[in-house]
Amino acid sequence: MPLGRWNTPASLGIAAAKALLIAYSFMNLRKPDPLLQLACGAALLWVAFMFTLTFVDLASRSEVSIRRVPPVLRGDVC
Repeated sequence: MPLGRWNTPASLGIAAAKALLIAYSFMNLRKPDPLLQLACGAALLWVAFMFTLTFVDLASRSEVSIRRVPPVLRGDVC
């Protein structure tokens, strides 16, 4: 189903839902012990931090202009 510009957010949402189901059912997060809760919380915090840094980096970039490479570096010179 073509979603246009919502294709990526929909795919990420589905992937997040799958990851939560896997964590809940296969990693015994229904009744976790405190150490497992701490590890899961630290992992989620780390992933959120990395996504934040990635999005801030992408948002702060300006349009990149293409530099002209001299012919000597391209190998076009006879």
